Amino acid sequence: MLSLYEIFRLSWLSTRKNGMRSVLTALGLIIGVAAVITVVSVMDAFSNRITAKFESLGNNGLTLSAYTPLKHQIQGRLTALKASDLDIIKRVSGVRHITPVFFPTNGAIKSNGYESFSQVYATTEYYQDVNQNYPTQGRFINRTDNLKRRKVVVLGVDTVDELKFHDDPIGRYVQIEDEWFKVIGVQQRKGKLFGLSQDSFAIIPYETGRSIAGYHKEPQFFVQFSVADLNQLEPIKRHLTREIRKNHQLSKGQQNDFKLETAEQMMETFNSISEGVTFVLIGMVGISLVVGGVGIMNIMLVSVTERTREIGIQKALGAQPTNILLQFLVEAVLLSVTGGALGVILGLGLGQLVELFSGIENIEAPTWAVLLSFVFSATVGVVFGLIPAAKASSLHPIEALRFE
Repeated sequence: MLSLYEIFRLSWLSTRKNGMRSVLTALGLIIGVAAVITVVSVMDAFSNRITAKFESLGNNGLTLSAYTPLKHQIQGRLTALKASDLDIIKRVSGVRHITPVFFPTNGAIKSNGYESFSQVYATTEYYQDVNQNYPTQGRFINRTDNLKRRKVVVLGVDTVDELKFHDDPIGRYVQIEDEWFKVIGVQQRKGKLFGLSQDSFAIIPYETGRSIAGYHKEPQFFVQFSVADLNQLEPIKRHLTREIRKNHQLSKGQQNDFKLETAEQMMETFNSISEGVTFVLIGMVGISLVVGGVGIMNIMLVSVTERTREIGIQKALGAQPTNILLQFLVEAVLLSVTGGALGVILGLGLGQLVELFSGIENIEAPTWAVLLSFVFSATVGVVFGLIPAAKASSLHPIEALRFE
């Protein structure tokens, strides 16, 4: 009877003897595991980054925005907040740092023959406090800038680079639409998210933005604010919901046409979406793992046929059916686990490439994902290796020796 050591040795020698076929057999698992590791690593890092951004808003931060159901969006019936909604928030005791935000223009920002296609925000002096993002040069817009509709602007660092302000940009002028704005500050760097810059923007006073967009219509804005006492967060939410529903003339039972969310709620919503997307992607790439397992089974069945005479000799020399079963089962597991290990290494490498080109930082494979890959790979080897192994162990020695 063969020892366990001999079974492993014979399995290893057989795998090495057919090196190219072994690699091609494990290729499906390598690709599948690499894809799973990459997807999990990237989504985990992306989720952590978004979570950090929500946390920067604080647990006492709230955002009021318009909400349009998908059915109405398709019909072109878009809802919007009213200026009176902002007045309602201002009248509530315990609310602070109220800052409306809207996008007055999508035009290019120009200076000295250079252009930057950056997002233009129109907001108030409290924007920096709510979003915990402050200037590294100059200053932020203030109350007087807003009241007097001053044509001043705070730029993101990428916008500064695109406009080729190599020296101090403070005091320089940029053109937005047909108006010239004086640069008074440069915000701190946020970095990239999925390869997209978060530092390509311009911030102007809210009332100045209104004058650019025109006062003939209400802007599509949202409102960010915070509460002074965290214990009053829920009562304030309930009060504002009642008052805004009344202001929007919504009848009892009618769905809200606005959203009033805390940073924590937005983070929970994002996390649920992120988890759903992650599982869907894992399920999709997981199909390749099953395909890889089927490939292993097919190759092992071919191997049994090719080695029928060898199996007959082993049995004639005293090898038990259990020995033959274990030998072929170990070969299948060896192929799958090796494929899993190579897939993990490839997945880690792909994760680093994504980090390099996307700007998402700290992409690391979670320990559970690595362990799950190995366990799944071994399971694939056992499950899909059983049929070929059982076929090999059931061969009659005389018939096997006669096989040509």
